[in-house]
Amino acid sequence: MYNSNLLPKCILCGETPPMGIMDGVVLRSKFLCHGCEQKILDLDTCSIDYDAIIEKLKILWVSKM
Repeated sequence: MYNSNLLPKCILCGETPPMGIMDGVVLRSKFLCHGCEQKILDLDTCSIDYDAIIEKLKILWVSKM
């Protein structure tokens, strides 16, 4: 969508949401867009995407702040 260093980029999808920082949450200095946040909330542990999303979320907990 947008290509700027001033706008947040989601750690899961890599996209910058249209409303910028207002369209997601910041967790441990990392940005998670609303769309990916909703995917996580709706995610079933039996889903094919579950393991991939969990691996990407590990970035939040293993990276230095």
